[in-house]
Amino acid sequence: MTDTATASDDDRDVAGAGWLAAEVGSLVSASVAFALWLDGSTAVAVPGGSVSALAVTFLLLALAAVAAGGKASVRGQGLRALGHGTLAVGLVVLAAGSGIALVAVGGFTVTVGTLGVLVAVGGANLVVLDVLR
Repeated sequence: MTDTATASDDDRDVAGAGWLAAEVGSLVSASVAFALWLDGSTAVAVPGGSVSALAVTFLLLALAAVAAGGKASVRGQGLRALGHGTLAVGLVVLAAGSGIALVAVGGFTVTVGTLGVLVAVGGANLVVLDVLR
C-alpha cells in the first residue's frame, strides 16, 4: 500500500465520519421536533415566520437522509446513495405540500404530500434493495 492510497483511505474515513455526525445530529433534532409536536406544539419559529412542528420533523429527517446518502456515496454504495437522495426529496415534498390539494374526488383528497409519501417510499425501497443484495 502506498502513501497515496493510505491518504485516500484516511480522507474517506474522515468524510464518512463527517456525514455520520450530520446524520446523527439531524436524527436527534428530528426526534426533538417530533416530541414537540406530540406535546401539542403547533409551530416552530423560523426566520421569516413559523412552520408546523411536524413539517420540521420531516425536513430534519430529509436532512438526515441526505447525510446518509453522502455517507453511502463515500463508501461506494451508489444505489443506496440514490435511495437516500430520493427519500430526502420525498420527505421535503411531504413537509412542504401536505396541505395542498391536487385532486378531490368525493371524500378522498390527494395532496402534494401524498406524492411526497410515494416518492419517499420509493427511495426507501432503493435503500432496502441495496441492503438486501
